[in-house]
This record gives sequence, C-alpha cells and structure tokens, in this order.
Amino acid sequence: MMIVLLLESTFWIAEAHENDTVLSGSPSLTVSQPSSAQPQLAPVPHPNLERLEPLVRRQIQSAQNELNTLTKNKLAAAGQLAIAYGELGKLYQAYDFVEAALVCYENAQALAPEDYRWNYYLAHLYQGEGRLDKASDYLKRALEKRPDDTAAVLKLAAICFDQNDSGVAETLFQRVAKLNGRSAPALAGLGRIELSRKQFDRAVRYFEAALEVDPGASSLHYPLAMAYRNLGDAQKAQIHLSKTGQVKAQIPDPLIEELQGLKKGRLPLWFQGNEAMQAGRFAEAAEAYRQMSDSDPSDPMARMYYGTALAQAGNTNEAIQQFVQALRQAPQNAGLHYNLGIVLLQRGSEVESLKHFQAAVDSDPSFKQANFQLANLSMRHGRFADSEQSYARVIQQEPANSFARLMQVMALVRLKRYPEARRLLDDGLKALPNDPDLTHALARLLAACPLKSVRDGRRALELSQKLLKAEKNLDFERVQTLSMAMAEVGQFDQATQLLRSVTAKLKQLQRSDLSRLLEGQLVLFEQGKASRVPWRDDDPVFFPVPGSLMLITPQQLSPMQAGAAN
Repeated sequence: MMIVLLLESTFWIAEAHENDTVLSGSPSLTVSQPSSAQPQLAPVPHPNLERLEPLVRRQIQSAQNELNTLTKNKLAAAGQLAIAYGELGKLYQAYDFVEAALVCYENAQALAPEDYRWNYYLAHLYQGEGRLDKASDYLKRALEKRPDDTAAVLKLAAICFDQNDSGVAETLFQRVAKLNGRSAPALAGLGRIELSRKQFDRAVRYFEAALEVDPGASSLHYPLAMAYRNLGDAQKAQIHLSKTGQVKAQIPDPLIEELQGLKKGRLPLWFQGNEAMQAGRFAEAAEAYRQMSDSDPSDPMARMYYGTALAQAGNTNEAIQQFVQALRQAPQNAGLHYNLGIVLLQRGSEVESLKHFQAAVDSDPSFKQANFQLANLSMRHGRFADSEQSYARVIQQEPANSFARLMQVMALVRLKRYPEARRLLDDGLKALPNDPDLTHALARLLAACPLKSVRDGRRALELSQKLLKAEKNLDFERVQTLSMAMAEVGQFDQATQLLRSVTAKLKQLQRSDLSRLLEGQLVLFEQGKASRVPWRDDDPVFFPVPGSLMLITPQQLSPMQAGAAN
C-alpha cells in the first residue's frame, strides 16, 4: 500500500521578504502584495464538464467562479491569484483535464515561482505527457526549493535514465538511497542502470533488495529475470518471469495523493478503484467499486468493475454473482461474458465457460482474448471446426502468435484437411522462419501424413536435422519425428536403432509410459514400413491446457466489447 507522508508545515514556509504578508487561513504560504508588474498570464481553456456528475461539476464551477472574481479584482495580490489558479489546476488534474490544468499551473508558477507545488505539479503532468525536457526543467526548479524531496528526485532520476543520462540518474537514485536505504524505487532504478551496463550480478542484488522492500512490485520480476538469464541461471530466470506483472515500485507522493481528496461523486471511486487495481490492492479496489455500484445499481459496468476486483481478490463466488447480475442488465456485453468465462474456467467449469466465450465472440468476432480461449476449449472438447476458425481470427489480429498457428494446424489435422494443414505450416514458417514448433509440426506431417501428395520425406528429414542442430538435445517428440522422417526415406535400420536406443533410455528413467508409445512404431520400422499416423488421437497436443487466465478490466474494452449497457 502506498505510504502517505505527512509534510511538516515548516516545509512550506518560505523566507519572508519585505512587503510580504501571510494569507489568512494558509499560515504556511507567503503571499506577495500587489505589484504593478504582473506577469503575462495565459487564458485558461474551458473543458466540457457535461460528462461529470452534478456534484463534481458544481465543485469545479465553484473554483472557476472564485478565480474569475479574483481576476476582476485589480487589488488582488499575485499570491492570491496564484493559489486560485493552482487550486483550479488541481481540480482539473484530479478529473483528468490535463490541458486546462497545465495552463492553470503555468499561470500559478508565473505568479509565485517560489512555490514548490506548482513546479512539481507541472513536472508531473509534463512527464505524463512525455514532454521530458519540460518535466526535467520544472523538477529542477522544484528541487531548488526542496533538495531532499524524495518523489521529485526519483522522478528526475527516471527522466535522466530515459534520456540515456545514466550517470546523473545513478547519482540521483543513490541520493535517495542514502536518504532512505529502504526505497524500493531507488533500488530498482539502480538495478536498471546496472542492467543497462551489463553488470548483471550487481543488477540482481539491487532488484532483489527492491523486491524485499516492496514484494508487490511485480514489474521488477522481468528485469530481474533478464539479469539471471544473462548470468546463466535459467531456473531463477524462469521463476521470476512467471511472477512478472504491471505493478511498479511505489513512490510516496503526498502532493499527488492530495489530489485524491479533492474528488467527489462516483468518479473518485472509479479513480480510487483503478489505482488500487493497478497496484494489486484488489480488496481495496473491490470496496471502491462496490460503493460505485451501490450508488447506481442499474449500471452494469460498475458491476463488472466490482466483479473483476472480487475475482482478482479470490472471491470467485461473489464475482460470479456480480457478473451474472450485470449480464441480466447487459446481455450482449462481450467483456462480461469473457470475464465470467474466465472465472468459471478457473473453477474447472469448462462447458459453462465455453458458452460464455462463445457469447463474447458472437457479440464481437474480433475479441482476440475471447477467440483464443474459445479456440482452446473447443479443441479440448472435440469441436475442431470451431476451434480452427477461432484460431484463424486470433492469427489475423496477431500474426506472430506461433501457438495459435500451430493449434490451427492441429485442428485441421483432426479434420483430416491435410493439404490445408501443410499450406498453413509453410505460410507460418514464412512469417516465423525460426519457430521450432512450427518446424517440428511440418516435419512430422511431411514424414507421416496419410496422404501421399502431402508427404515429403527428404524435406522432413532436413527439417528434423535442422532442429537437431539448433536444439542439440531433442526431446521425446522430436526423436519420434526424426525416426518417422528416417523411415519415410527408407532409412529403416537407422530409425530402428534410434528408437531402440531411446526406448532403453526411457526404461532406465522409469518412463515406461513413453517407451510404450514407441513400441508400435518400432515394430513398423522393423518390418520395413513407414508411419502413416502423424499424431495419435489422444496426443496431448490436441488438449491444450488453459494458460494464463487473465481477466480484462473494463478500461481495456473496446466499445464493441463493452456492448450495449441497456
């Protein structure tokens, strides 16, 4: 959970200057007396507030009116105007009106350049907009006022690293680490610098230390896995790859957290839930979305948010209830069908989940994730024609998806559409020429296809030998294919010798289940006959195991996937 730092009021007290007075009600801020030389201020855009709830709209309009009143008062002090611009900017930022917020902050900064807040908020917004030079400039100004502000130093360090100035970034990250030795963002930043320098052992130490401080920072597992891979530790690399997520190391940021307190109505609950979801605090997100749903029970999307957070928190029974109730309100909502299908699949209810994936695809045929899950389940349940079509739609959207390409071919094999299967394998290898699974599948089909017009023993042997050279140690499936290719070109003695050797090894390893699978082929080869069964009907390849069952959030949905709400 993000730690909220309480700022001592002394942090805000600026050195008093001649002719300065303290604004009543804000004892920590100094305000200049009216000056005849006011800076040139930019007109503030008026964003469309119609999409906001009435309560929120009134909140912003009140701040707008206060600013308008002050701008008409020729006696208003620059400091008063700065605060009015800044407070309106904070509301605009809180409700994601970035352009208007930037103008407000620019005016506030021009009127009160010594006020840390306006420089910091400007830097934060410009960084979010990708305008790193301006963000860097304002962060440096902010740090002139507060040299040891952790959030500002970390933001500046990240910008320097993104701009390939790793030396300055390292100095800044180390500065935070000295101030707070248990700063996960600082340790993670130093880890990324060492990783970029190929100092993998040092990178590992920093990333491991960062995860010890902030175990929920799942985004750190990926660079840590890369460091371990480069150190040759494949086992640890795989462990950390499996834990990779989107949650970043949390930076305590009181000024940004202050914006959350400005929000009113259902929209703040939406922001609060989204932030908690992104940080992996699913129970907290569920509570925010519950309040959002309770405030308007007729909103199916609020129920979808709530159900998704519940499912992520492990409360699948209640999540299913929310999804089912939301689908009564929005029966064509592809996203709701998909998420309900995922939760049901997690519980092992494959037949029910298949129905919901089908409904999701019926509502939106281009829904890639739904097509993928539908294809896998259809394959497992013998619906090969449906599976082939679903995999084809996945490939159309994601041509580099080699698994979908392979499984589309396997569906065609079960349908005995062998010429089409060969053509798709050839096409797949043109798109992904070095893919070992597609290469292997083509070699086996060419070696053992029942149709003579499809078989090509010499090419099958060439492809199998190519895999042998590339992978050095062939697995069980690759050995089978190599022996099939040998037999197809008449090398029965070599094929027999290979299978006998492998069978003996499997028996030593007490894998009689695998050795029995080779005995039928061995008998064929001993009789001088080639195989005409490329894959057994019970081959595991025809029963894809569900992989990562990822729920989607409503923010990820296209309008079509969201479906009609009413």
